[in-house]
Amino acid sequence: MRRTVIFILFFAFVPFFSSAQNITIDEVIYGLIGEPFRETQGGWGPPFGKHEGILNRVPSSYDWYSGARGGGGWRKPEDFQGINIWGQAYVEDGGSPETNYRIQVRNLISFKYLGEAWEMIEETANNVGGYWYKENFDNGTAQGNKRFEPQANGGGMSATMIPGHTFHWWTDTWPRAQMPHGFEAIHARCEVRLIPDTDPDVDLSQVKVLVGLGMDAYTTRDHSAGSNERITSMLIGRMQYVTSEWMPLGIYICGDPVQLTYENYIDNVFSRPLPPGIAPSTKKNPIKIMPVGGSIAEQTPGYRGFLQQLLDNEGSNYEFVGSKDDGNGLKHAGYAGYVIGPDVNIELDANSTFDHLLSSGAELLNIDADVWLMNIGKADFFNQSGYDPDVDGATRLDDLIGKVFVANPNLTLLLSNLSPKGDDENFAVLFNAQVPDVVQKYRELGYRIFFVDILNDPEWNLSEDISTENIHPTATGYEKKLIIPGSMQ
Repeated sequence: MRRTVIFILFFAFVPFFSSAQNITIDEVIYGLIGEPFRETQGGWGPPFGKHEGILNRVPSSYDWYSGARGGGGWRKPEDFQGINIWGQAYVEDGGSPETNYRIQVRNLISFKYLGEAWEMIEETANNVGGYWYKENFDNGTAQGNKRFEPQANGGGMSATMIPGHTFHWWTDTWPRAQMPHGFEAIHARCEVRLIPDTDPDVDLSQVKVLVGLGMDAYTTRDHSAGSNERITSMLIGRMQYVTSEWMPLGIYICGDPVQLTYENYIDNVFSRPLPPGIAPSTKKNPIKIMPVGGSIAEQTPGYRGFLQQLLDNEGSNYEFVGSKDDGNGLKHAGYAGYVIGPDVNIELDANSTFDHLLSSGAELLNIDADVWLMNIGKADFFNQSGYDPDVDGATRLDDLIGKVFVANPNLTLLLSNLSPKGDDENFAVLFNAQVPDVVQKYRELGYRIFFVDILNDPEWNLSEDISTENIHPTATGYEKKLIIPGSMQ
């Protein structure tokens, strides 16, 4: 499967499902884990997040009393057939000073990731159901006031709160959504806010109510098992104070059996594209990108200029870094004419090799970079003697990649094959065929390395995409072949 440069770097793309309220991946992650951590209780201590307040009358023996819990999402409930997103509202411990308010909920939506792309599980803007339960779930329910809100007032459903009761809401669809067996991840979200009940002048800032999302799995989709139906909680999110402004709530369940530390959860979330409608992180430091290679990496603006435009259009938080600075924000580590090495470069000086640049203690290995964009080996076909790059070049590339990961084991490396030569349709055929094997070797060793096919998809128009000297891409070639193939899935 072709990888995406934008996906690999930032896992961000233009949403294809609309939502009235933006939510960032920071907020989604906060909904489950992160500081302030909950106290260890019920086996759900750090990194699970602590509720923003104490929930009224929830027994301290409940394992979600003080904060979020992970639940069955980590063990993939394969014997369950139905799935449902739900939310809950609790007044804070001791009650809310103001009671003339309603909880308004809209835009419940959930997605599944099965290894290729995110797909919708279910969505409803206004078809939101709900009911009132005893705060301590002591087999008691009550009937409050629930109504659908007109679009002029934001749509969705609103409900009053009943003293001594929590209000639960859910997607009111039947049968329930199908459990996505074998999922890698599930994401769900909705929007919540406070509105006045009978007094339009009520001071909603005095309302003290917490809201959060959860997800359950059911043995059936249609309740055909009756009283024998089993339910398991897949996740209960962090409870957060709600205000009169629309508030996005989001949860993210990782289906992989990872060790649940804060770092491992973050790595798991960012190992795949962001769910549709989720904005990139605004809290993380900029992703530091270093283009590494020969003249194709060095040419200005070259592909770096088009990549800069693409990332700016995405609103991505990034920074180009490198050993060279063209003064235009497009730093790089491009060295025209350099060969892979370790043999001497016959056209330049003896040390004009990437092996020398990446030797122990070399400058490139000490540059603080998160991502390398590497395209090297073309100069070997012109500036090297004593070996055939089509035969041995990939072996030397393999050795070079090994040195990179020994020095920077946490690096993300995007390695491409070589662009064509305008007057030789058989240029570097064997070398290019072996580059994916080099990538696969290091992926199996656990490194974050990805293959970017700039040669075959789509095919080159040599008269338009390669310059008259037959070696370097034209501006059209840089944009269409080096950037677009890496940014389209």
